[in-house]
Amino acid sequence: MKTISVMIPCYNEEENVVPISEAVVEMFQKELPEYDYEILFIDNCSTDKTRDLLRMICSQNSKIKAIIHLIMVSVRQVVIVRFHYAVIFRIR
Repeated sequence: MKTISVMIPCYNEEENVVPISEAVVEMFQKELPEYDYEILFIDNCSTDKTRDLLRMICSQNSKIKAIIHLIMVSVRQVVIVRFHYAVIFRIR
């Protein structure tokens, strides 16, 4: 079975991480049942409750993972902010 990886960058998204994870999982279940999937949240050291919510989401679904990091180079921070809501698909 092919796997689709979805990477979702986030920063201070406590209001959005749960709904987006639910929406992506629902999409795979309804529209792409022939594919396996993994969802990877990339958190840029949020200062709100995003990290706690990501831990909860990851504990409830083993196909969801989170990476918490801090990008030190300001040029890369601009890229992360600019593509803040980007969802990137990769098929293996």
